[in-house]
Amino acid sequence: MSYVNLYKPPVAEETPIQLSNDDEPVDMNFCLPVPEQLSSERVKLVPFVTPTPTQPALHRSQLIEGVTDHPELYTYLPYGPFHPSDPSAFNLWYEQRIRSDPTTLLFAIIDTTLPSPASHPSQGGSFAGVIAYLLTSPTQLCTEIGHIVILPKWQRTFLTTNAVGLLLMHALEVPVEGKGGWGLRRVQWQANAENAPSASPEKINNNNKIQVPKAFSIMSDLSIFDTSIREPLDAEYVKSILSAPPFLQIPGLPNARSLPLPTSQTRGAILRSGETNHTTPAGATTLARQLGITKVFDLRSDKERAKFGEDKHLVVNVPEGLEMEVVCVPALPPNTSDDLRSTFGRFGSRGDEGFVEFYKEVLESGKEAFRKIFEFVRDEVGEGKGCLIHCTGGKDRTGVAAMLMLDLAGVPDDEIIKDYTLTRVGVEPMRELMGPRFKALLSPGQDADPALVAATLNAMSSRPSVMRATLDMLRKDYGGARGYLKDGLAFSEEDVDKIAENLSGGSKA
Repeated sequence: MSYVNLYKPPVAEETPIQLSNDDEPVDMNFCLPVPEQLSSERVKLVPFVTPTPTQPALHRSQLIEGVTDHPELYTYLPYGPFHPSDPSAFNLWYEQRIRSDPTTLLFAIIDTTLPSPASHPSQGGSFAGVIAYLLTSPTQLCTEIGHIVILPKWQRTFLTTNAVGLLLMHALEVPVEGKGGWGLRRVQWQANAENAPSASPEKINNNNKIQVPKAFSIMSDLSIFDTSIREPLDAEYVKSILSAPPFLQIPGLPNARSLPLPTSQTRGAILRSGETNHTTPAGATTLARQLGITKVFDLRSDKERAKFGEDKHLVVNVPEGLEMEVVCVPALPPNTSDDLRSTFGRFGSRGDEGFVEFYKEVLESGKEAFRKIFEFVRDEVGEGKGCLIHCTGGKDRTGVAAMLMLDLAGVPDDEIIKDYTLTRVGVEPMRELMGPRFKALLSPGQDADPALVAATLNAMSSRPSVMRATLDMLRKDYGGARGYLKDGLAFSEEDVDKIAENLSGGSKA
């Protein structure tokens, strides 16, 4: 078949310079929490401060004065050099390339082993250059290190390694109780191929190794997700995982997290979670304002919503001027989702087989629900609008929806499996709530049917092997997510290509 590419680059708009008022905090306009400073024994990084009416120089003057006689510092950069005679050129660059871009955060590098200059006595050391995060994505959990300008005096010293190391650690370190880094999954650092010193693999040498945060090694071992829902997980472990991406801290919304989709600067957020009926007004505001969620897909049955709570309060609590629509699209027939004894009893001692059979039923019964979700992905996600998909615990019906998206986007199986198994940690705060709700099945008294209790516990698990077997079924019976969308949901080839393109960040999967 033939094809065309009708993409047109967006028209660049001139951004006016925004000088801050002295009596107002400087707006860094960055998409993640901005650290006051990052420091090692010899180096300190502080946010590069926007000029103000009475302090128009600050970091700017030190940078421009330092590079005036060394224009070669900008040889491999697409801007500069800057000169003291034309500070407006720097102001324009800073406003348009740095402050107006919420994915970029510029730092001043301070050498704390040397004294502060007389012009800036409270600086805490000598200004040595700049470095930045750029192309940062809170939903895709990635960033890049760039905009690096090191003044000649500090080149080929400890400074660059320390500065890069501080950015790496802050980006990758998992936050605990709101303290620590951002818990991102990937940090990129590119260099011009002709810039031999920067492109050298020895740039960070054996004497300056960066220790990988502990959560990375924890997440690589999926065996912990085999733990029964009856057995509590280690509290510190749960805290470290839930306080870091992909999990999101949305008040009252359990098991909320982003999908591990490829990086995109234009795609709207695609989130998954458990039931929303305990979400606070602050949580609704976070969803609508900070995360750009415009549609919530509720996969529960009408009886489930009536019994455990509806999503209406989400719409009520959305801030004025923002919109959020709740779409109720049951993914199972009422007799399946409402009869817990019958539903859980089918898992019995069948291991993974019971799950695969159940998830195939979700694929068959949930076609109308999944059709609506993927129509949204086709028509609106590419325009920056986001959605939240949820059921009760955010594991089974939501897990099937997530699996379809990730498989269509070409995400590796290991990442799809990890996304599924994370529910075991995500529902840990709900264990006290789940106890009374499923008491008749989990602790039905002396006359309990041990087989039913075992089946219920099995049904509440999220073992890695289950998703691996389900992926095998999806590909064998449907030809993967692409085949399911075409033959099961009746999307055209062009529609599937568009959906895959939106999910995979702009390139066809």
